[in-house]
Formats: sequence, C-alpha cells, structure tokens
Amino acid sequence: MVLGLNHDHTVCLNAWSEIKHTQNFVNIIGTGEPVLFEIPDLPISTDYRLEVISEYYAYQVYDNQTHCENANVMDLSQTDVTDITL
Repeated sequence: MVLGLNHDHTVCLNAWSEIKHTQNFVNIIGTGEPVLFEIPDLPISTDYRLEVISEYYAYQVYDNQTHCENANVMDLSQTDVTDITL
C-alpha cells in the first residue's frame, strides 16, 4: 500500500532481482487516499528489492531506506510478499 500520495502525483514502484537479472514496475497515480498495488509477472527469486521513483518525492527503497544496498530483500521463492507499506 502506498500512503501519503497526493492527488494526481505519480510514483513508479520498481521491483528487481539481481539473481534473475529481471525487473518489473507499476506506475501509481495518487488519489489522496491509500493506494493498493501489485507488481505482476515477477519470476520466483529470493532477492527482490523495491524502489520508489518520483519527481514529487525523495528516492527511497523498501523499507524506508535511501540507498539500494540498504534495501530490505524480499523472498518471492515460496509465496508472494504482502503487507508492504510505503
């Protein structure tokens, strides 16, 4: 879920895996309310990171970090990751 996204502001949520050399993203448009999101078609891997890219907000990676190497790594090898709040 994305919180605090102002009406008509956009963010790109980009998930990537170095092991699989793959990434996918979704663009989210703010409504002024919390926005649920899903990033489809991610191959199974144990090392996904999620970054938030926007011209309106400071760059960050999950979970509330500012450098890629500090990002929380998400394991999608057994199940989808849920309950991510940005």
